[in-house]
Order: sequence, then C-alpha cells, then structure tokens
Amino acid sequence: MEPFFLSSLISASVLSIFFLILDWRMALAAVSAVPLALIAFTYADRIAQRVTKAREESLRRTNSLIVEFIQGMPVIKVFNQVASRFLRFKETMRDFRDKNIRSVVSTTIPSMVLLTCTSLSVAVLLPLGLYFYFKDSLSLSTLVFFIIAAPSFSDSIAHYLFGYMHTKSPIGQAMKHISNILKEKPLHEPEADAELKCFDIVFVNVSFSYNGQPVLKDISFEIPEQSVTALVGASGAGKTTITNLIARFWDVSSGEVRIGGKSIRDLKLDRLLAYISMVFQEVILFNDTILENIRLGSKDATDEEVISAAKAARCHEFIEILPDGYNAMIGERGVNLSAGERQRISIARAILKDSPIIILDEATVYIDPENEKLIQDAITELTKNKTVLVIAHRLYTITSADQILVLDEGRIVERSPHEELLAANGLYNRFWEAQKASSGWKL
Repeated sequence: MEPFFLSSLISASVLSIFFLILDWRMALAAVSAVPLALIAFTYADRIAQRVTKAREESLRRTNSLIVEFIQGMPVIKVFNQVASRFLRFKETMRDFRDKNIRSVVSTTIPSMVLLTCTSLSVAVLLPLGLYFYFKDSLSLSTLVFFIIAAPSFSDSIAHYLFGYMHTKSPIGQAMKHISNILKEKPLHEPEADAELKCFDIVFVNVSFSYNGQPVLKDISFEIPEQSVTALVGASGAGKTTITNLIARFWDVSSGEVRIGGKSIRDLKLDRLLAYISMVFQEVILFNDTILENIRLGSKDATDEEVISAAKAARCHEFIEILPDGYNAMIGERGVNLSAGERQRISIARAILKDSPIIILDEATVYIDPENEKLIQDAITELTKNKTVLVIAHRLYTITSADQILVLDEGRIVERSPHEELLAANGLYNRFWEAQKASSGWKL
C-alpha cells in the first residue's frame, strides 16, 4: 500500500478513536455516512474495473503497434506503405484516446456520488450536535471539535477510497493476468528420474490442440537413433508443434511421445532437455560476451572447450578478428553480429552441449550463400552420430535425409526418402517442382 493511502487510513482511524473518547453519539453521527460511501465505492469500483480493462487492452495493442511500426520502418518505406501503416497507427491511437475519455467520463458520476456520500456525515452531525448542545448533554468545545474534525475524517475516507480505486484498477488488471498465468497447471513430473540408453523418438497416435484448435491429428511415426528425419509442409501444418512436443514445451492432448522406449512424461524436465539441443531459425543471443553466449550450452565448460566448439561451428575465424575476440560484447540479441555469425554462434552453443538429439528449425533459410556453406559445414559437425529432426524449407538441403515426413493440415500424408517421394508424385513432388521453378527465376 502506498504511503498516501496509509496516511489517509491512519488519519481516519485516529480521528475515529478521538470521536469515541469524546462522545460516542457524535462519533456514530460522524461515521454514519461510511456505509453509504462503501456502497457507492463498490458501484464506482465495478464501473472502473470494466472501463479500465478496455483501456488496458487498447494500451497493449497501442504499445505493440508502436514497436511494430518502428521496427518495420525500413520495410514500410521500401514498399511505400507509410501512409497505410500510419493510418492503422492513427486508428489505434484514436481508439486508445477514446478508451481514455470513456474511462474518465464513465467514472465521473460514480466518483461524485462517492464524494457526496463521504461528506453526508456533516449534514447529520451538525443538527444532531446542536440538539445535544441545547439539551445540555454536549459541551460547546466538543461540538466545535466535531464540526472541525468531521470534514477531515470524511476527506481521509474519500482520499483512501478514491486512491485505492484508481490505483487498484490498472494494477488489478495486471494482477489478473499474472494470476491467470500462476493458475496454469505445471507439467506433471515423475517422482523418480529415469536415464535413457538409446535415443530413438516415437510418436504414438499423438493429437494436439491449441486453444481448442486442432493442430496435430492422430499422427504416428518413428525416428530411429542416429538417423536424420526431415519435416516438410506448408505453414501451419504442425512442423514446429512436433518439435515443441518432443522438448515437452507443451503436453500432447492425446497419445504419447517416447524417447528410448520411455514416455517423456516419465522423465524429469531437466533430464529430458539435457538430451536435446535445438537450433532455432530465429537466433536468441544475449547482451554478453561471445564466450558466455556459447558457454550457455554447458555452464561448466572451460574456455578451451568453448573455443573448440566455436572452431567446429566455423565461427572461430571471425571471432578472432574482433577487437576483443571471445570477450567481445555482442549487443542485445546479437545486434553487433551478422545473421550468419549469430547462427554459427548458436550452433557452437549446441555443439558444446553435445546432446544426443538435435532439432533444427531450418538454420539457413535467411542466410546468404557464403554463410550458408559455412553453416552447413557447422551443422554437419553438430549432427555427427546424433538423432536429428530438421524442419526443412529448402528441400535441396534434406535430399540425403533417411526419411522425410510430409505434413498437411496436422496429418502425415507422405513418408519416405527423397527419391521415393518424388516417384510417388504426391504433395512432396509438388513442393519440389515449385522450388525448382522458383530457383530458376532471373532478373
């Protein structure tokens, strides 16, 4: 509670005690309006919560659009979309303005009612005090004290209720969001841990829904140990969902995911994630040195082990020419490095972790040809003798995969090596022909 609220509460409490000591009848008259004030407060608070919720939602949209507008400015300018994007920005700001105005207008009358109720005690106190005074049951000094002190008591009550209401509404909305997150049930973990001896991955009749929307529909497949399996499909087909289920970022809606013959539900999360390394399409680096960013793969690794992983990931050469070498700060999200350099550092991190299962979300999709060759070499080093699952966007990078799973609307519609899928003349073949056609485009 803020000091302002506390001081108002203390003032009202101290005055109440003095009132009772001096004259209990006048004390009751002084606090007679408090029940009415509380009723008015409940009504005003209910309205404030409703309009504040709408205002806070508008504020979140506004903040999100501001960030999007600023970060996307180069693209907006290149495609001559400044006017249309600014119009959207203007409409969002107008909505936020309207929600603020509505918030003020909607709470004005209830606030006036609340203020009136807290002041009614004076209207009761004065005639009652004069009555007791003329009846010789109340001294003049006591009457004067109550007439002077009662408004201060009413002001303290009003300040406390007003302050509480206007502070509680925005904070209350934030607390509701936090409370909803805290109410989420944690993933079940077994009492005893289990250790795996082999690392094949099996999906058994797995279905998964997100917010009631089916994403995967009764899929089954096996990834043999130390083999390479690729996932292919249109956006939204369920490729990333499969990788998230293996890492148990989510739990399946039905069915089972097994690694090494054991359900991943029978493994403690720390143990499960220790067996898995993931290289994401969107690289996440931290505002720290290159050395420490790579060492995230194994916190106990020596500097020599970090450098060895960097060499295997083909990033030692560019690190060496930096002014501070491995101690160079890379900036927030690796802003001081190129996309290819950031990707190779993330691969070095995975090499250092040396997990038996590797999950790759196409690491070369946004990389130039020169960096792509280096990253492919780094990936080859990373995946030696590992169980590998790769999400593929460029199909020519997975032609040597042991098996390719083709997904369509949450189902596996084809599964075979590259050549067999081409011969089947199905969905994969259409993807392949489309990429061949696009690779022949020229200016």
